[in-house]
Amino acid sequence: MLWEDYPSWKEYPLSPLLYNCSSLTNLCLRGCRFSSSESSSWSSLKSLSIENVSDDVLRKILMGSPVLEYLNLTRCHGVKGIHSRSLRELVIDTNVMESPLHISTPFLLSLRVRGAHFDRTIRIIEAPSLVEAELDFDVSAKSDCCLLKEMLKLQNATRILFGAWCLRVMWPRKIEDVQVSLPNCKSLTLQMPIPEFSFPAIANVLAITPNLKKLVMIFKPSDSSTFSLDIDSPNVNHESYWHIKKKFKRWAWHLKNVEIFGFYACLRFRYEEVLMMVKFLLGHASVLENMVIRVKNRKSQKDLEVVDSGKLLEVARWLQSYHRASKHAAVILNYLEEVHTKWKKKGARVTTKCLHIDHKDA
Repeated sequence: MLWEDYPSWKEYPLSPLLYNCSSLTNLCLRGCRFSSSESSSWSSLKSLSIENVSDDVLRKILMGSPVLEYLNLTRCHGVKGIHSRSLRELVIDTNVMESPLHISTPFLLSLRVRGAHFDRTIRIIEAPSLVEAELDFDVSAKSDCCLLKEMLKLQNATRILFGAWCLRVMWPRKIEDVQVSLPNCKSLTLQMPIPEFSFPAIANVLAITPNLKKLVMIFKPSDSSTFSLDIDSPNVNHESYWHIKKKFKRWAWHLKNVEIFGFYACLRFRYEEVLMMVKFLLGHASVLENMVIRVKNRKSQKDLEVVDSGKLLEVARWLQSYHRASKHAAVILNYLEEVHTKWKKKGARVTTKCLHIDHKDA
């Protein structure tokens, strides 16, 4: 059943007939006002998307939905806890969460927290079955690794996406001080605004994923109007990361595939640091098969950038000169080329090309 014909800003009272409906299996509620005295009984409900619901109402819904498997919460600012033994997939998409959010879902397989800003914290109390986690949120509380460890119990997750906050926490730490461990993570995606790119943070995240096989990095243009071209790289001894202890670079024995999105835009502002990161990966990943540097975001055609041929050649030469721990590693530069038409019509067309970078000793 779908309730989308009402404007999201106009609340309407939920029909009393819907509070007890055993035939419901899928339900989407927007701009809905619940009665505080009513309890719902949805014995067959498996999928629920709901907007702007209070903590008390959500608790009653979860108690009255014993087979609910999918829950999508949007703009549910006052929710304090999500407790369910039936949930398999949970999506939280909101602007500000005013209270600490506790998640206790023993059979949850997938958790996605997007675009959320927590005034306090989010804590995964119980989620031992979690396989997939997307954590792209921000927290106002003081950031440290102890808080990250307490909040994110992802030891069993095999696919993880970390947003800028998680990387921000990892950035100032020494590898020896990192207390989080993700031993089962096989696929890791790091998504961050370009001004927050940090080679040490990425190295620290790699150190906590010892069995990683696939790494995806997405560098996004900044949303800030104050973004400047004169951003200075942090004062970091990048070379020290080449000599990290063996126990912190076990990822290098398993990593096979690397994909980088937004590479060229990031290169404009963090030239030396971005190339150092690529050099670090190529120099350590002993079983690496493919490193693909892509010109566009995975989900959008926006912000496509035609790369200057001189700059492209310069980058290609640097990549060619880097030592590769894996003799079988293929490095592919995906780029846009502007081709002017030969006909009378004015204009140009843009084509996507791939440049394979062979090693200098190959």
